[in-house]
Amino acid sequence: LALSLELLRSGREAAEEAAGSLLTHREHLSAAEAEAWERTAQRLRSAAASSGGSGCSCASGWSDEAVLRLLLAVHANAHPVLDDATASRTVGLGLFPAACLLNHSCAPTGVLSFEAGGKVLVVRALVDLRRGQEVTYSYLDEPHLFAPWRQRRALLRAAHRYEPSQPRSREESEAAALCRSRLPAAALGELEAEVRALCSEAAAAAEEAEEAAARGDGPLAPSAEERLGSACEAVHSLLEGRLLQAAHPAHWLAHDCLAALSRAARALGDPERLAYASMRLIAAREQVMPLGTPGLATLYASHGSALVRLLRAGRFSAAGSAEALGQAEQSLAAACSIRASCLGDEHPLVAATARALADVRQRRRQRAGGAT
Repeated sequence: LALSLELLRSGREAAEEAAGSLLTHREHLSAAEAEAWERTAQRLRSAAASSGGSGCSCASGWSDEAVLRLLLAVHANAHPVLDDATASRTVGLGLFPAACLLNHSCAPTGVLSFEAGGKVLVVRALVDLRRGQEVTYSYLDEPHLFAPWRQRRALLRAAHRYEPSQPRSREESEAAALCRSRLPAAALGELEAEVRALCSEAAAAAEEAEEAAARGDGPLAPSAEERLGSACEAVHSLLEGRLLQAAHPAHWLAHDCLAALSRAARALGDPERLAYASMRLIAAREQVMPLGTPGLATLYASHGSALVRLLRAGRFSAAGSAEALGQAEQSLAAACSIRASCLGDEHPLVAATARALADVRQRRRQRAGGAT
């Protein structure tokens, strides 16, 4: 609504240039939905007419029908704008007409990033593009991109009002994960319900801890720490004790467990579990879709940083320390390379990852010098 109001205020010509040629998906609305949107458009037009006081002309020349079309076009095409610092938090919505021409793919060839405080959207290639090859990106956020096809299809149908198709590469990887399941479908369904419940509890516990950290509340309260620890233990136990005994390591239920465990371990400050979960989730995601996405970079960075914390805490033997340093360097180098490809060389995350990588390499050089 706020974005549509800003377009109304920009004037008819500017608004038509931005949104006039965009799809509205109006034909897919039910009668009740269409009526609700029409009422909203009328109220928006009234708000635009009165917001500037007497003499405001931002709604002049706009009929209710024109405002309705603008509102539907914005709703169907606006992009969530991510923050500059971490490229992970949604800070607003933007309308970028050229990017609206890009199609969705569950095996995307491009990725979006934002610059200049969200005023500029940049599309970067995830693969080496051939001449004439289509540039696509994922309309789904990255965690949903690794959900089973039935869930991805339902999400795309509901949010974008079209019938999606499954890329052959994703169809084959999903079939491979399914065919190696060692449980009947009914038993796997029961296990899925248990996974969903435990992952929901882990996510809720992690969210509580993350909100407390954002408020600057200091160390976790004992009750919150206990809740997170119990959630981590329950998910880890289910994953190792039952799920990975019955399903392929790249099965979407394994993805869900590992993602929940990684988030909860990060919130808890448990580097050992974080290193375990992030490395296994990297392997699972690369089996399903071997693309250097921002989320994959985060997992590599989490794995490398967790190993560094364990090294500082003296959790490895002398031989183990050398191996862990090598793994940390490899993970941070992968994170740095992927982030530079997806976000650009000048992005703050790239600089921060490069500094962490330099510190690990310096530590390896010092260790090698001491050994000689």
